[in-house]
Amino acid sequence: MIFAAFRYLEPNDLHDAASARKIRFDVLSVRTRLDVQSRRRSSRSPGQSRKIGKGRIMGVRSLTGRSRPKHRSESPSARVLAVASGGGHWVQLMQLRDAWAGADIAYATTHAGYRNDCLDSRGSPHRFHVVADANLSAKFMLAKQALQVGLILLRERPSVVVTTGASIGYFALVFGKLMRAKTVWIDSIANTEELSLSGQRAAKWADLWLTQWPEVAETGSVGPKTPDYQGAVL
Repeated sequence: MIFAAFRYLEPNDLHDAASARKIRFDVLSVRTRLDVQSRRRSSRSPGQSRKIGKGRIMGVRSLTGRSRPKHRSESPSARVLAVASGGGHWVQLMQLRDAWAGADIAYATTHAGYRNDCLDSRGSPHRFHVVADANLSAKFMLAKQALQVGLILLRERPSVVVTTGASIGYFALVFGKLMRAKTVWIDSIANTEELSLSGQRAAKWADLWLTQWPEVAETGSVGPKTPDYQGAVL
């Protein structure tokens, strides 16, 4: 089995806008270079790398570092878990859907009513999980949410976890990292002056740690780590 890790992520061409804060970016349109941990890497033909298209990862390997199946009968090896709580967090996650197009995707959120947002191009539902809503003022519900998220991770076994917050996303990153998945945190655009509390705590667990405000990228360091700014989803 071939495992891959993000070597680094850099933005694809961003469209000009009147304000940098309104620049829209997709995780999918971010160029990804992967450090493939395989002895067979040296034998791979240099002509295999190519641009897949808008809303897709550049190169033959996707966000998870797996090659796309050559035939429809082959099951995709990329397993992505996209996670967000309700409201604006979920809206921002939905703006990123093209990033995992073609992957084996599952969603987790705190609202059952979002199920119809998670359909494929044929109208078939993707795997969809609902957990308890929680915040810092409800410690018991927070513990329940953490347990539910952990069980989802054990069931899904994702190779990549992507989240826009909040607590459900933090727990997903923690469990995902412990299971050796690659983790992506996109802090909410609502956090204009500083990272959210969950976002600050996510620094330790995120392979790619993003803010949607350039000012926060300059001042939002947690220890030696600084959040990256690549634009905004809205």
